[in-house]
Parts: sequence; structure tokens; C-alpha cells
Amino acid sequence: MLIRMPRSPLDFQQIFFSLLRRQYNPDYITFFKMRHAIFSMDEIFPWSLDGEYESGGNVIEMQNNKHAISLLL
Repeated sequence: MLIRMPRSPLDFQQIFFSLLRRQYNPDYITFFKMRHAIFSMDEIFPWSLDGEYESGGNVIEMQNNKHAISLLL
């Protein structure tokens, strides 16, 4: 899930209520299914993964490691 940075309080409200209602507005929220992705930007781009802040960079690489951990319950 990629969420566009709100540019105004109205954008923030639209995103918030879209997430709350689970009626995702494609103008603000985009979903991807992927194993590997590389994002490159012209300038340094801070971002968040599961709410943990990353200072970012010009190139961000992500990989989905299926079955990377095992949980015992």
C-alpha cells in the first residue's frame, strides 16, 4: 500500500476516512502485489515501513521474503 503525502488538511481528511471505511480512494492510495520493487527519485525521499521512519535516499529497494520467519504459538 502506497499512500500519497497529503498536500492539504482536506487531503489528509480524505485519506483518513478512506482508510477508516476501507473504501480506498485511488487518488490517494495505491495497492501493489510484488516480490521486489525499486523506487528511484530525483531527490532524497523519506518514507515509512510499517510506521518505522526511514531517512530515505534517492533509490529505495524493497523485497518480500515469503516465509522469512516462523511463529510458534
